[in-house]
Amino acid sequence: KSNLVEIFMRKHSFNPLPDISWQYRISPSKRPDWGIAKELNIVTELNGRWEEGNTTTQQMTLGLQQINKKWVIEGAVSQEINNTKDISYLLSTRFHF
Repeated sequence: KSNLVEIFMRKHSFNPLPDISWQYRISPSKRPDWGIAKELNIVTELNGRWEEGNTTTQQMTLGLQQINKKWVIEGAVSQEINNTKDISYLLSTRFHF
């Protein structure tokens, strides 16, 4: 008996793509015993995503992430490793309430 996820995957030719992310904290070298400290991280990611025409694109991303108590800001460079080999520049922020 098939479940809904299997039915969706067969109907839409959906195969999940792996996303791998690794973060390394540059600063501070030690975390405080309590609370949220300001952090600076190096982030590397290997991602896959679907494109129009039922093709996949794999990309490698390298960036910096600054974490504060109320907000996070990230900047990165992303390079496709197959297909067009395009380079993208990313800047994002999010706020904690």
